[in-house]
Amino acid sequence: PEHSSARIERFLTLCAEDNMYVCYPTTPSQYFHLLRRQILNYIEKPLIVFTPKSLLRLPAARSPINEFTEGGYKLVIDDETINDAKNVKRILLTSGKVFYNLLTHKEINEITDTAIVRIEQYYPFPEKEIKAIIKKYSNATEIFWVQEEPENMGAWNFMFPKLLKLADKKHTIKYIGRKESPSPAPGSSKMYQKNQDILVNNEFK
Repeated sequence: PEHSSARIERFLTLCAEDNMYVCYPTTPSQYFHLLRRQILNYIEKPLIVFTPKSLLRLPAARSPINEFTEGGYKLVIDDETINDAKNVKRILLTSGKVFYNLLTHKEINEITDTAIVRIEQYYPFPEKEIKAIIKKYSNATEIFWVQEEPENMGAWNFMFPKLLKLADKKHTIKYIGRKESPSPAPGSSKMYQKNQDILVNNEFK
């Protein structure tokens, strides 16, 4: 199961003093604008990009033409399905392909009190953008960090202290994901899918 070199936590431990970019784009247009930003950036610094293969053929991971020709790279993407921010009681912060699993579950079960927010750039940390979203959902009392990786891997240990600084006393910050493990994957597709279903269901409880 030790098949991947995309160990987010290892790159994040190297981040300090704005020395690099660590990003996780979830759409083709985001990837395009990320590369464009890197080329046009007047300060050259390393760019680490996480791009899961499963999104290459995922119909939901598509971008209309206008998203390529307009705008730029979004550090954080808010939940576009929310009609009334006052109804939101829970904020799910996540990144990467697990977003699409969460979105599908939310749509099928017609959940309206949960906002799914994508963190598209880990570092430099988008503090201003995340703070604005937390302020927008003023009635939310729960902030969950959702990841596919085990608890001792992924971005949780990087995100947690930063979220503590941004959250208010009314907020409960919680980790949702797999338990600690010496391996990033179970080594069994059936076990992976079982754990994935449990993970997604736990987000909305």
